[in-house]
Amino acid sequence: MRTLSILVGLFTAIVLSSCEGNTTREWKVINNSSEAFQVDMKSNFSSEKVVTIETGKSETIYVNDTRGGQDDAGNTSDYFESSEIVNLSNTERKDIQASSNWKSESEHAKRVPSHFEHKFTISISDDDFY
Repeated sequence: MRTLSILVGLFTAIVLSSCEGNTTREWKVINNSSEAFQVDMKSNFSSEKVVTIETGKSETIYVNDTRGGQDDAGNTSDYFESSEIVNLSNTERKDIQASSNWKSESEHAKRVPSHFEHKFTISISDDDFY
């Protein structure tokens, strides 16, 4: 009986230690401008996507889940092939692919298996358009 308990404990330890965790990265755009705009983006991992964001609203434009817990948030430019924000009459001048223009927050959401969440947020105002 004791041997069985040891084997079950050993098996459980092996199974739990082999879990590699997950990393979630999420990009959100906040519209603080006086009119609605569209975010036209293409990630390195999916097809082109167009999202319309109304004044005073925010939308998640992209979520990337990868296997393995990674504490490094990474750079926005590593995930977007191209991106542009346009309203009815103007194009934005803020480089939304530059990581420095995004506010990022990281959280080690779960220890076993390790799960990290990285959230990137950018706010667009009237001053960001030509």
